[in-house]
Amino acid sequence: MPDEPYFEKPFVKKCHSIIEHPLFDGSITLVIILNTICLAMDKYPAFDQEVLSTLSVLNLMFTAIFTFEVVVKMTALGVKEFMKEGFNVFDLFIVVTSLFQIVY
Repeated sequence: MPDEPYFEKPFVKKCHSIIEHPLFDGSITLVIILNTICLAMDKYPAFDQEVLSTLSVLNLMFTAIFTFEVVVKMTALGVKEFMKEGFNVFDLFIVVTSLFQIVY
């Protein structure tokens, strides 16, 4: 972590400890895989409305998890450091697009 007053704040330190935890990246990867499976099931085979509703709820849950990931990473790293990593920018784009889809 850089030596700036921002990174000394307790909440920022807590967020940094979350993203540095050994299970963090693996958990997010697992959620990505599960989300991909759910998105694939949305189209084929043709399920009844109950299953499609469940998949829709799962999609909202995945969006919430990914939003949490981006917010925690952005808080822990600061916006400038967060934006230096291409995957973080991609994650942010996906989250904003997903939130936009939910709202509209």
